[in-house]
Amino acid sequence: VYVFNLDTGYQFQETLDLRDRIAERYGIEVELRKPELTVEQYEALHGGPLYKTNPNQCCADRKLRTLREAAGELDAWMSGIRRDQSPDRAKAPIVGWDKKFGLVKISPLANATKSDVWKLITDENVPYNPLHDQGYTSIGCFPCTRAVLFGEDERAGRWSGSAKTECGLHSLDDED
Repeated sequence: VYVFNLDTGYQFQETLDLRDRIAERYGIEVELRKPELTVEQYEALHGGPLYKTNPNQCCADRKLRTLREAAGELDAWMSGIRRDQSPDRAKAPIVGWDKKFGLVKISPLANATKSDVWKLITDENVPYNPLHDQGYTSIGCFPCTRAVLFGEDERAGRWSGSAKTECGLHSLDDED
């Protein structure tokens, strides 16, 4: 199975370190797929960090375009999204056609709950991102992710203070 980590250039170091721990633990190669432009080149092109002024475009350029490039080589892709994470994700099929990327999308954890996933992590000693221990219940790019506060929804730390709730990788519509 081909496994890759989509690195926007804005990932937390803890996420990059997790990639290495997973590769070591399971004896697999985890390719790092990056956008064509470095963060420095990208920000110079846009006059600064685009995630501050146009986060949708930043996600489209740094995440969606990178996955599209990888998808050209694939028949299917797999994601760890769960239906209990958000209203949009609640409609996610376990196996379905991803029109956006033109390939099959497999979501094996779609019916799992947060507690199901953490039980598996604990029981099987699965490596996980240590940011979870610091209140980060959903981890994306560091500029657009914060730890959640007690009582907040688990995705409240993503694009906090804005109406944005998804990067576009997992939205069910055809738009980026």
